[in-house]
Amino acid sequence: MRVDAGEVPVSFVLELKHHEVAYVGRAVLRNEGDRARITIDGHVPILREKEFMDPLTAKSPAENLYVAIQEMYLSGSDDAAGDFFSASRKLLSSLPHAQEPVSQLTNLVLTQEMSKALKVARTLIHLEGKSA
Repeated sequence: MRVDAGEVPVSFVLELKHHEVAYVGRAVLRNEGDRARITIDGHVPILREKEFMDPLTAKSPAENLYVAIQEMYLSGSDDAAGDFFSASRKLLSSLPHAQEPVSQLTNLVLTQEMSKALKVARTLIHLEGKSA
C-alpha cells in the first residue's frame, strides 16, 4: 500500500484542542473536553478541521475541485473523479493560465497522492480568488 504524505504511516499522534474537529477517513472526531491526545495506528487519511471544506459551501470551480479531491482522499474511492475532471475543465475555462498547476494536480490524483493534491488545490483556490 502506498503511503501518501498526509496518511498515517504506522502510528500518528493527533492532538485536538477544546471543540476541535478532525476527519479520519469517513469518521469525524470531535473533542468535547479540554485537550485530547489520540494515537492512531494504521494507514488512514486525516484532515484537520481547518483543511476540510464543507461541500455545501464550495461555490467556485477551484473549491469544487478541492471538494472532489477531499472526497476521494477521505473515502479512498475514486467515485468523485467525474466531479474532479468537470471542475478542472470549468477552472481552466475561467483561468486558462492555471494549466500547469491543473496538470500537476491531475498527475497527483492519478497517482493517488491526494494530500499533495489538496495542497495544490488550495493554491488554485488562492489563485482563483486573486483573479476574481
